[in-house]
Amino acid sequence: MACLRCKKKKLMRKIKSFFKAVFRFFKGGLKAVPIEIYEERFMICNGCPHINYNKTRCTICGCKLSWKMNMPEEECPKKYWRSYNGKKK
Repeated sequence: MACLRCKKKKLMRKIKSFFKAVFRFFKGGLKAVPIEIYEERFMICNGCPHINYNKTRCTICGCKLSWKMNMPEEECPKKYWRSYNGKKK
C-alpha cells in the first residue's frame, strides 16, 4: 500500500498534467479532433491495459479519456496514439 505522501505526490502530478492539457487545448483554439481520429483513439484506449475498471480514465496520467481523446495536442502517455496535427495518415 502506498504511503499518504506518495499518494499526494501522484495526485499533484495528475493535477499538473490536467492543467497543462487544458492550457494546450485553449491555446490550440478549443478545436476537437475529427470523429475518425476520436474513434481510432477510443478503440485503442478501450483495449488498453491501463484503462480503469469503468473505462473512463487512464491509470497512467489520470486523464478523463472522453476529454483527452478529443484534444488534438494530447497524446497517450504510453505512445499508443500521438497528437493530431490536422493531417490524415
